[in-house]
Amino acid sequence: MFILNNFMYLLDKLLFLYMIAIVLNALMTFLPGATYSKFGQFISKIVYPFESLFKFAVVGMVDFSPVIAIVIIQIARMLLNYFQMMIQ
Repeated sequence: MFILNNFMYLLDKLLFLYMIAIVLNALMTFLPGATYSKFGQFISKIVYPFESLFKFAVVGMVDFSPVIAIVIIQIARMLLNYFQMMIQ
């Protein structure tokens, strides 16, 4: 049980960090040239595969895929925390 709880805790923190990466990637699109820096390219390589699943959420020129991705990750974190509480 102890190992499973630690694994769930680690997975929750990794999902949180991925959510932060999605927010950073979305904010970098507002800064000119930020997405072309080494850091911007690194974040884009990490975030793009998951965000591309939600590219259908484009209204005009506004892309809502980061918002949907964050909501999905937050739901996954809530379920993970629920299962973690059920195990204890």
